Amino acid sequence: MGDNKKWTRRAAVGSFVSGGGFMLFGTGGSTQITSNRDVTVNTGDDEDAVVRFVDRSENADVVDSTDGEEVYVIEDGVGEFNINRVSVSGTTGSGNDSVRIEVVEDEESPNSFSVKAACPNEPTTFNDDFLKLLFELDNDDQTITATRTTNNRISFDCGTESYDYGDSANYRDNSGNTDNSNIPPGNNAKGEVLNPERLNQRNENDPNDPYAILQGESNKRGNSIDGANIGFALPPVPESEKYVLDVFVSDKQPGGDWVVDVVDGDKNPLTRAGNGKKDKLKKGLNSFEFELNEEKIDPLKQIKLYLIFRMTSSGNNKKAEIDYFELKPTQNSTS
Repeated sequence: MGDNKKWTRRAAVGSFVSGGGFMLFGTGGSTQITSNRDVTVNTGDDEDAVVRFVDRSENADVVDSTDGEEVYVIEDGVGEFNINRVSVSGTTGSGNDSVRIEVVEDEESPNSFSVKAACPNEPTTFNDDFLKLLFELDNDDQTITATRTTNNRISFDCGTESYDYGDSANYRDNSGNTDNSNIPPGNNAKGEVLNPERLNQRNENDPNDPYAILQGESNKRGNSIDGANIGFALPPVPESEKYVLDVFVSDKQPGGDWVVDVVDGDKNPLTRAGNGKKDKLKKGLNSFEFELNEEKIDPLKQIKLYLIFRMTSSGNNKKAEIDYFELKPTQNSTS
């Protein structure tokens, strides 16, 4: 055999040629080895394996905005791989969402590398899912490429702190600053968000810190529209049977009648949190508990959710001062 030989995991079983030998172990995926010298290549459940990929997803806690959670361990059986030449990338198992993966040396196990899933730099569009991992290890003699899927779902809760509601890419109004956004209500947007950078960022201990303001249109000077229809993209939340939407308004009663809906990307209402008089936004905390219409969501964990704040009354430049809003589960799914 010449140099630069390749074997798939299945083809490698039982292969034997002259030279040094090593074995690989790991289930739930494929493994490919590229060697620059003659080697013995086998796979099997053996402590003498050159590299073992060990699933640790069963013990992983919820991935939050600060810490990664260990989902796999790479065991280097012969101590021939340096962490600088070990890389792992990951995506969700049922979609194509990228996951931030960190590889660190395992402090408790020499020649082992801990593979951790972490919150991505951008807001996630998934919550609970299996992860597909691509491992690449190389040294001067061989390169090992392997794929694995975690045995268990990984839960993500990256929190609102990593999500900028005031970014023009994350809301849609009629100010002209968000025209490139596909966020519902799209071209039917009315009204404007003032001080958008203060959404979910206001210092509640500082009475002089300004609120974000939702402002309706004016029908003065011949303008044929009034009211408001303003949309916001939401960060993902864990899959749940029930949810609660909290909207905190300043201590000033909103001008006009404001309600809020939860919709999907096609503008289909998944719930209307504001149909009756009791559901109109009032000063202080407004909480709405509801169940999503799961028949419209397949699969539920992949859906992108949006809020639409709208006015049900007429009036010129009516305003609502908003401190924060948050959609969160009240009962985690057991499925």
